[in-house]
Amino acid sequence: MGMMKVVAPQDQYPVKRLNDDGDCLSMADVETGLGEMAWIDSSVKTGESILENQTQLARAEFLTKVAAAQKSFNERVSVQIGRKRQSIVERRDVLHSGLEAFCSVNRALLLAEERGKTRRFTSGTIAWRESTPMLESLPVKKRPSVAAYLAKLVEGFAESLLRLFERRELFGVKLFRLVRYKLEWRKVEMLQLAKDGEITAEQLKSIGWKYKKPVDELHIEPSSEFVRAESEEVLA
Repeated sequence: MGMMKVVAPQDQYPVKRLNDDGDCLSMADVETGLGEMAWIDSSVKTGESILENQTQLARAEFLTKVAAAQKSFNERVSVQIGRKRQSIVERRDVLHSGLEAFCSVNRALLLAEERGKTRRFTSGTIAWRESTPMLESLPVKKRPSVAAYLAKLVEGFAESLLRLFERRELFGVKLFRLVRYKLEWRKVEMLQLAKDGEITAEQLKSIGWKYKKPVDELHIEPSSEFVRAESEEVLA
């Protein structure tokens, strides 16, 4: 088997970066934080590609070499990141928290010049998107007595139906041997009724269901194109 070409992660950590705590205090910091997250995502993806490609080579020799190379790379990045020596994955979490804190408070500022709910930066995108409404079944312990009563009522109906199947026959065979039935909530219809306001959240709660209304959720999306463009500029 021939040797495969492996692209190593970019060694140099971005010069522009947020402080060790990932504090985001301005629009420029949002741009910087997105760029740093994009670099981390690219580096992690590259590291995973190295592992995937190299597994096609002799395993024993490869695993030793790649583990050493990845360890060395992570150590260099940790030194570049700062005194806390965070791993790049931990660093990404810190950056995300900093951006999230700033964007949540400054949504109006971010979207002041935008028609929609998305603000695009060179290094990524900040957007608010409506979540999907859904129904969740409440834990049995949290179900009110009405729900428990309804459960017994349905169970009693099921038992009556089963006794009917046991008595009736079809083609000379007991009906219960030919027919299987299952009683369950029609969640799609229930959800639509809740969305249309025909059933209230309290009514659903009374029978053991929780309705989660759609809300705007913050999405922080670094751009892989930004990292590619930065790398090409360095090589040029």
